[in-house]
Amino acid sequence: MGDSAAYRSAAETITSGWGQLTERTPGYPLLLWLTGSVRTETTALFLAQLLMHAISVLMVVRVAARLGLGAC
Repeated sequence: MGDSAAYRSAAETITSGWGQLTERTPGYPLLLWLTGSVRTETTALFLAQLLMHAISVLMVVRVAARLGLGAC
């Protein structure tokens, strides 16, 4: 992807002691580090992203259900 290099660079900066400011917030670079995906994508990164997407969809469905929005 177009911005992967910037996230990987931020992950390397953060994990090496954060000696300089990065142009990215630390959330996703830390996820890259936690899944071992700083250099290249891993299955762990894919599964973490899949899990986060599934959780966000479930949260939207629960909010819609609490608002009384049913199936169309």
